Amino acid sequence: MVFKGTTSRTAEEIASATDMLGGNINAFTAKEDTCLFARALSEHVPTMFEILCDMVCNPLFDKKDMDTERGVILEEIGMYEDSAEDLCADLLNEVVWQDNPLRFNILGTRDSVSTLTAENLREHMKKYYVPERMVISLCGKFDEDAVLEITNRFFGNKKNTGNPVQYEEDKFFEGIKLKSKESEQTQISYAFKGVSLTDKQRYAIAVFSVIAGGGASSRLNRRIREELGLAYSVYAYHCAYIGGGIFGVSAGVAPQNQSQFLQESLSVLHDLTQSISESELLRTKEQFKASTVMGMESVSGISSTMGRQLLLQNEYTDVDDVIKQIDNITLEDIKEAANLLITPKNIALCVVGDPNDEDFYRNILQSKLL
Repeated sequence: MVFKGTTSRTAEEIASATDMLGGNINAFTAKEDTCLFARALSEHVPTMFEILCDMVCNPLFDKKDMDTERGVILEEIGMYEDSAEDLCADLLNEVVWQDNPLRFNILGTRDSVSTLTAENLREHMKKYYVPERMVISLCGKFDEDAVLEITNRFFGNKKNTGNPVQYEEDKFFEGIKLKSKESEQTQISYAFKGVSLTDKQRYAIAVFSVIAGGGASSRLNRRIREELGLAYSVYAYHCAYIGGGIFGVSAGVAPQNQSQFLQESLSVLHDLTQSISESELLRTKEQFKASTVMGMESVSGISSTMGRQLLLQNEYTDVDDVIKQIDNITLEDIKEAANLLITPKNIALCVVGDPNDEDFYRNILQSKLL
């Protein structure tokens, strides 16, 4: 909605000014943060930054625009519901984060979107778009004095509200969730309890995740896809939040291959707690470092990373320090991380497509993990 106009600029004027400057302006929302960002040539940074600040501080929230955007978001919800993979991920979050807002899809529900009002948005921004919950991050060539003047003009009168970013440890819930959905494949996702953004083991777990299912040479890809042909795509991931995290595995398989996929993938993970080699670790560390460095080659990537880290972790770790942390990871660190993750005490599973009954999955999990 902030792109639909401000008290001094129409939506068309925002779009036209951005195009005229040869820049781009956009936004995204994640589970724990919303980011509005822009990119422009150095001589146009002050103008582009001013537009961005105006959008954040003075959104119009016109009722007609609200009704139009409401329809767009409802269509987006429908698009995600049509995707078995996305739906499975959302349902898995509902199982894992039962007493935590992380369980919600960031799009909201059809009911919440249908009833949302402009006043709801204003109250939300009044509560959360406040100094102690905001970070302004710039990277590249720009006039620092001009940027500080604009920042002071738009944000200088805003006061702290006693509502800083804070959190408690996120409780992980185990469980099984099944949903029938007409599709050619059945999507299976399962997750173990992971670690938070600031946990000392986060880098070791990130490397372990790559070894398990982060690329063509990963154990899961080699076994599930290349050797058995059970799935076109199988992957492992670790999502870290400020209060906790999850380590997960996901794949789409033929309904009749569900049991084999679960047994084989769980066997791969169990083997990884003991069988990772030094050469495998070295290869994966180089792969992980390369992806980290390449992801930080752009000014937009650095700016976004700086902002998010300062907002959620109250510190910024530059790419050189990340590389050092990765280089220092030992085989023992990886084995310790693997044993921390792969445990029968903390596992949740979701199946979308043509699921069997709960006992079918529970018996497989118990037989492979106990």
